[in-house]
Amino acid sequence: MVSVVIDNLAAGVSKSDILRSYGALTEQDIDAALAYAAANCNTSSLFLDRAT
Repeated sequence: MVSVVIDNLAAGVSKSDILRSYGALTEQDIDAALAYAAANCNTSSLFLDRAT
């Protein structure tokens, strides 16, 4: 569900719209998803192949 929340926020969907679409979620769940994603970004490395 973290990826669903992050994908929606990245697409410009507001927290209130996400909450309406996913009735089981709370605002605290959205904040927790953001915190989880941020923590993963701080501990993971992503290497992009720039050769095309």
